Amino acid sequence: MNLDTIKNIYIIGIEGAGTSALASILQAQGKNITGSDEGDHFYYDVLKKKGIQVFHKFDEKNLESSFQDIKDDLGGVGKIDLIIYSTSVQPETNPELKYAMETTEQHFKIMSYPQALGMVFNQAEFGIAVCGTHGKTTTTAMLATAMERAGVENLTALVGSKVLEWQSNTLITDSCKGPTFAKYFVIEADEYQNKLQYYNPRAVILTSADYDHPDFFKSEEEYKQVFRNFVARIPEDGFLVAYAGDKNVVEITQSAKCEVIFYDEVGAREVLLDDSFCADDNCHGKTFGCCPAIRQAKEKMQLFGKHNLLNAMGAFKVCQKLGLDEQKVRQALQNFQGTARRFETKGEYKGVLIIDDYAHHPVEVQATLQATKNRYPDKNIKCIFHPHTFTRTEALLEEFSQSFADADEIYLLDIFGSAREKQGRVSSDDLIDLIKKQNPDKTVKNLHTIPESIKYFQKTLRSNDLLITMGAGDVYLVGERLIKN
Repeated sequence: MNLDTIKNIYIIGIEGAGTSALASILQAQGKNITGSDEGDHFYYDVLKKKGIQVFHKFDEKNLESSFQDIKDDLGGVGKIDLIIYSTSVQPETNPELKYAMETTEQHFKIMSYPQALGMVFNQAEFGIAVCGTHGKTTTTAMLATAMERAGVENLTALVGSKVLEWQSNTLITDSCKGPTFAKYFVIEADEYQNKLQYYNPRAVILTSADYDHPDFFKSEEEYKQVFRNFVARIPEDGFLVAYAGDKNVVEITQSAKCEVIFYDEVGAREVLLDDSFCADDNCHGKTFGCCPAIRQAKEKMQLFGKHNLLNAMGAFKVCQKLGLDEQKVRQALQNFQGTARRFETKGEYKGVLIIDDYAHHPVEVQATLQATKNRYPDKNIKCIFHPHTFTRTEALLEEFSQSFADADEIYLLDIFGSAREKQGRVSSDDLIDLIKKQNPDKTVKNLHTIPESIKYFQKTLRSNDLLITMGAGDVYLVGERLIKN
């Protein structure tokens, strides 16, 4: 499809992390954008600031009225040239998508969000995709921020969360506003539903490859194969930056035909923490808080935790390969403030610090809680976790049960399903039983719902507590409503 011929675009599910970002990028290219959503409106403010109209009810009439005030070059009423839909909506349950697919006389051009993103991304001169099970969002944001601070002028970036320094989920430099495509386009590339098949990058960061999304990938081998296929498409004159500490990642890199550049924790500490790392074999590589040298060194970065140091190093390696000013890149990474819902400090409730994190995989839960304990060793850490999807919880039940060791008190909500699965064969109580076996001396409790959790914490939070809300669902509302009250 030729984007030059596309003028009016309607996006079904426009308030998603990716769809809202794509809407902003397409608008910057001179397209007329409108759309609809009935979700939690987490990204509505981003769209509102850009003047993008959003219908807050899915209705086929929206498609008929969305561009009625826009005139085409011949003076006629503007028509929809392209409909983009979020992969979270289905024609069986969404009246707009159903209408668009069945109304053949309208001749709607229709494509999914990853197809549309691929169409835009693949027209950039130098596309950079950040992929992996963990760290995609932070690494993408770090990379784009570092590139911009190092003087890259022709740059567009799409991130799956609001970047605190941008107050947006996109970075669009002035030279990319208009019909000219960006020279550099950095995207967070999600592997779920094999979205990677639509992107043709010149460079890739592969952060990790721990089995995930069991509702789509029926085995770990099937999961890894998607990454193998992806890195195999990097052209020979491109490059792959990969984390050397993940054996699955190292195995996947063997499918690449391009240059492979590895990074690890020791190299990251040498570059970003000025050689200040712990030499004690008992704790090296496990924590920033194990000795005074580490506690001092970690202050060089705004974000803490081994996982964020590695995220930064992946971004640094790309910038280094692009020949950017290393000192400017290093400073940008060290000063990076983070993204929404990634260890985001939300505020305080009666003196209790409340932090929110998107962790929804056992590896992420463990890394985040370990970093929390290292950063706040004297706090009583209360973690309320919202399991995300029945299939993930069931497939990784044992792993989840072992990931809460650094929390002092552990609370769960009932499993947050998805548009594709409303029920499953496990419950939060099943996970609670296993967590209790792993942590027999700790408080482990199912609070079931957000309102019940708020009431519970209003009564039980004490001055020395730290509350961290964790999960990919709407558990963040617990903290926000406590603070508001």
